Amino acid sequence: MTVDTGIRMPYIVTTIILVVAGLVLGPILLTSSTITQTPVEGIAAFAILYVLAQAIERVNQLLVPVLDRLLSAVSGAPTATDKKRTALTAVREQAAAMRGFGVSAYSADAQSEADEAVTTANIEKALLTNGLAFLLAMLLVGLFKFSLLASLGYTNVPSVVDIVITATAIMGGSAGLGDLISKIQKSKTADETAV
Repeated sequence: MTVDTGIRMPYIVTTIILVVAGLVLGPILLTSSTITQTPVEGIAAFAILYVLAQAIERVNQLLVPVLDRLLSAVSGAPTATDKKRTALTAVREQAAAMRGFGVSAYSADAQSEADEAVTTANIEKALLTNGLAFLLAMLLVGLFKFSLLASLGYTNVPSVVDIVITATAIMGGSAGLGDLISKIQKSKTADETAV
């Protein structure tokens, strides 16, 4: 069984389109949004990042499979999920054949090919997930006019650079942000206890 082991062009192009759309629409929303932001201090600056990251993760769980299916329908190729499933089936069939008689050198090649196909299917899914997360983060940062560096006191950073850094921090996910918030809170508590 031959499996597709390359990262397919529609996934790369779609990711680039999502990132470029974020880079264009984020600043547009930033300048046109009527939402006002009151500067916050301390841990609250990171709490909004956490909330936005959670929201993006939930939306990604819904939209990435839809986007994957849409790419499949347009390109006529299997979805990244189906590509992975096909590769895993090939691995299982090869393992079953290895337990039988007449195992050839082909089995190691087929195993390696199937493993590579699983890896590239995971990469394709990650491309969609990260591209969509960046777009959503840029839209939310622009809409809410949230700028991480400005809220930390860096006032002379260009706004586009600030929102890209803020969006990238958000798209990094809630787990990392949760850990960061926890460490900051523990450090603050330790400093207050020491005084």
